[in-house]
Amino acid sequence: MDDELYQESAPFILNTVETDDKEIIWYENSGHIITLDKERDKVYEDVYKFLDHIEWSVAN
Repeated sequence: MDDELYQESAPFILNTVETDDKEIIWYENSGHIITLDKERDKVYEDVYKFLDHIEWSVAN
């Protein structure tokens, strides 16, 4: 898992982003580059699920 600095930045980002649609997911068996690490398939699945449930619209 990432060092303490990265772990501390996650709650800051969560509390700063202006949306209610957010969540922290910890990948305990992965390092900083989670898209290339042991849990990458779970990361891809979680990102897909998140993006899939968003109601997308195009501004005119």
